[in-house]
Amino acid sequence: MGLARRLFGTRDPIGRRIIVPPRQEPRTIVGVVPDIKTSPGNWPTDTVYLAHSNVSARLTINFVIAVAGDPAAVASRIRDAILSVRQDVAILNISTLEDAFEETIGYPRFIARLLNLFGVTGLLLAGIGVHGLGAFVVAQRRREMGVRIAIGASRRAIMALIVGGNLWVGVLGAALGVGVALATMKYLSSVLYEVSPTDPATLGATALVVLTTTALASYVPARRACRVAPSELMRLE
Repeated sequence: MGLARRLFGTRDPIGRRIIVPPRQEPRTIVGVVPDIKTSPGNWPTDTVYLAHSNVSARLTINFVIAVAGDPAAVASRIRDAILSVRQDVAILNISTLEDAFEETIGYPRFIARLLNLFGVTGLLLAGIGVHGLGAFVVAQRRREMGVRIAIGASRRAIMALIVGGNLWVGVLGAALGVGVALATMKYLSSVLYEVSPTDPATLGATALVVLTTTALASYVPARRACRVAPSELMRLE
């Protein structure tokens, strides 16, 4: 469809003639089909479908055959049927549609799983770092927190002070991550399937995961600080 639109614009392509290599013979257009992707991440390419009688014998021809029952059980019958018509053809491969699909998406799936592993590892390391930052903040501000509690600050306010401070780190990290994703979207599009690199739902969900991880990692040191008596906090050096 994309090729027909590019060649003829809004005009009806049916009945018009084009030249298709390698033969320099005009071909009559009898139908137009929608664009398809040959594999995830690949944009549709210009494709022309020809009748078998008009295809050079040197080209590879692929057949899609619908069978009843187990496809593997009829593979030999398909091979015999082809050879009964022409014995001089080489049958390179007979496979099921499921096998062909798995072969097509095998590499993109591996890349996606590898990126998922890197992402989870990075998120885990970020959580550990935020937890360490929260513990450091508690250690540096324990006397201040003791004074705050002694003059009437609630333990909930202390917890909000620690968690809220670390959440700003998470907000900064999420903003930088979204910025990097937008800057590299042309490279990310090659490994995404039916998902835009700028999809708001995906970016929003990712930022939410980062902020949730930051809040959970900050909760432990904040809870630990709130359990200590004010007098203990002010005596700690």
